[in-house]
Amino acid sequence: MSGKPGAAPKPAPQAAKPAQKKSSPSVPAASGAPAGAGAKPAARAEKPAPKPPESNDPFDVDNSALRSTSPVSPKPAKGRSIEVVCPMCETKGYITEKQAGRDVKCCNPDCMVPVFRAPALAKKEEVVVDKGMSAATLSILGVVGAAVIGGAVYFFVLKGPEVKTPEVVDRKIEQPTPEQKKNETNNLIPDGNVQEVTDKPPANVGDLETKSLKEIVKDSQQRGETRSQPVTKQYAAEALALRGKTAEAKEQITLVKQIGGSRGTYEIEPLVRLAWADLKRGDKTAATASADAALKASEKLAKVGREAIDAATSLAALLVGLGRDGEATVLVQEIPSDDRARASAIWLVARETGTFDVTAASQMSFLYANPQTAMSATAFSAALKGDPALAIKWAKSAPNPAVRDAALAACAAAVSSNVPSRAESGVPEALAAEFAAAEPAGKIRMLVAVADAELLKKNQAGAAAALAKAEALASGIAPGKGMAIPEMTDIYYSEGRPFAGLPDPFAALDSALALADVADLQMRLAKKPEGWTNLEKGLAVLRSATPSADAVQAQLDQAEKQSDEIQTRLRTALNLPNDAPKLRLAATRYRRQLQALLEISHRRKHLAELFLQRAVDRGMLEQVVPLVIERQKARGNDQEKYLASPLGGMLLQAAEQAGKTDLVASLKGADAGLQVPANLTGLVQARAAFDAGNPEGAAEALRGVYANPNIERWRTDIRVLGAVTGNLGTAKAFDFAHRLRDPLIREDALRLIASRSILDNTWPEMWRLTAETTALNHTDRAAIRLGFVEAMKK
Repeated sequence: MSGKPGAAPKPAPQAAKPAQKKSSPSVPAASGAPAGAGAKPAARAEKPAPKPPESNDPFDVDNSALRSTSPVSPKPAKGRSIEVVCPMCETKGYITEKQAGRDVKCCNPDCMVPVFRAPALAKKEEVVVDKGMSAATLSILGVVGAAVIGGAVYFFVLKGPEVKTPEVVDRKIEQPTPEQKKNETNNLIPDGNVQEVTDKPPANVGDLETKSLKEIVKDSQQRGETRSQPVTKQYAAEALALRGKTAEAKEQITLVKQIGGSRGTYEIEPLVRLAWADLKRGDKTAATASADAALKASEKLAKVGREAIDAATSLAALLVGLGRDGEATVLVQEIPSDDRARASAIWLVARETGTFDVTAASQMSFLYANPQTAMSATAFSAALKGDPALAIKWAKSAPNPAVRDAALAACAAAVSSNVPSRAESGVPEALAAEFAAAEPAGKIRMLVAVADAELLKKNQAGAAAALAKAEALASGIAPGKGMAIPEMTDIYYSEGRPFAGLPDPFAALDSALALADVADLQMRLAKKPEGWTNLEKGLAVLRSATPSADAVQAQLDQAEKQSDEIQTRLRTALNLPNDAPKLRLAATRYRRQLQALLEISHRRKHLAELFLQRAVDRGMLEQVVPLVIERQKARGNDQEKYLASPLGGMLLQAAEQAGKTDLVASLKGADAGLQVPANLTGLVQARAAFDAGNPEGAAEALRGVYANPNIERWRTDIRVLGAVTGNLGTAKAFDFAHRLRDPLIREDALRLIASRSILDNTWPEMWRLTAETTALNHTDRAAIRLGFVEAMKK
């Protein structure tokens, strides 16, 4: 599900569309772009200014709009034989030796950040990283939680004794001298490139609002020193809409439409904010007009980046709030449930709950391992900001029990977030009828979501009360036996049948997710033994849904290697004539149906890997490793080769970092070829740099992580945002965030830090840092102003 944006994206599958006037966008499959597909796409470069001093940083795009660039050729030609890969969209191209080490422009016309630094031809130094990581480091770049993103392999490693860090070809990370620390900010971008705020700092929050709106409009008017004019204007439009400046916001939206090119992403979120404000005032006519304009703009959604899903989800929630369920459903059905969608959902929950805490938002159970994440995120937003009854009605239209119960759980969390905390928490009255009609799995998922909301409000007692009710229901779920591989004739005749001829797996999936939700909540509330018991039961329920993927793979391998034997067995089993062409066709059909069975079994195995990864994150490494090894050594339908998946390398890394030599030996004994993935190294470097008090080195190490084509950027985005919204404090968070080389994650991080500074009453410090730091371009500054405004009480 993770197509690369450099290639022409496959169209999303089209669902049956209800009758409607407006067409809806096609949100593409997830991007594997490692380096810039995060939050807001860049516009076309402005008129180039003189080139700044060279560096070897391919993510140093702060002033990309100002640089004079030469294009990358899509095909090799005479003199253009050096292959380069765009760090944003991963499109390959070819350059001359003269272009090496200089800024070049991607040959993909849809690339959101097309300007990048081509690698130099000179040799690079090896990185030397200090060994070991302190507990303070864990608080900065610690594991954000396995609930961060279902479908992810969680790459931040656990603290442990000294471990030899693999060497990586990258820029050497060194401790800066005091003089370097003093000058490092100004050295990132030449002095004078950014206009500083020169008037007096705000005297209070009211003054801060006035000045923020004034300055964000100024930022939006700048043609130079900006990452993207449309994005900067989008930020300005959102801030103005949030503070009731409707006319001014619409003026910015008009300007966005004029310069936004073929993408409608920049218009949607400001229009959605205006529409919700209109609904709150009771002006449904005005809200409908804004919704219609946003729906029209959605036809031009960008083809890469998380912001396409951000916009589509926000618009879908508005449509639900307006009772336009059919249009909302079409939007949501076209959003794939992948890492990009989960990152978008976490971003939405962190902002809309007003906590601006990415780690806390990532714990919401209904966002974890969800068959349709966007539907849950949409239901949450619609129930939180609009009429919960409309959101609940829409959630009940989900296509299967697992998606429906996750969406209803999202509604329960949203409604609970809007009411005062209670010691005896249960499902809110708004969902009483749905709770009464639900199966045990649905009841459990709603109760755990209520507990999630109570924990978000720091109501431990309320969360414990909801958990107790969920535990009682979970005790009544009994797992069935593991499903065996169907007989040869059943596999052959499964062609054209849903789920590769297996029974509908969604009921078992729903029960497994419910048990995993209870288990995770128990582990979070200091009930780890009980949590492990429920997790094992959830894994058993999963095994009853499909056969073992590894057993199916073995049977498929046999069918491909022993074709003559398979034909003979099929002739006997199906009573076929001894006709060679017909027997070959029968064998082909049998292999094709085995492949379909393998795909559905792999999805079940992947879900089990997520459950186990989340358990490791909760401190259950010593329980997970023996279970994984036991399943690895099993035979037949009981075998599950977890160590061959990314989970294996992650477990080895976790065991090494925790100093668990016995677990390391057990893992390597079960799989002699098991290795720690190379893409962990940059994160190890980042943490070591933090340990050494070197935020610039940490940011530089993360640049290498983003450049790694073997990882999805969305996972790293959530970890970075979780770190800066944790317990770092405003100054340390800003010191790290403003140095991030990737412009998209930098803007998101700065925006959240500004919002958190309002909650923590440290906004004067954030304002001062923003004014004094010349390394920020106008888009960065606009993101900070929006962050201030977004956190102010309405």
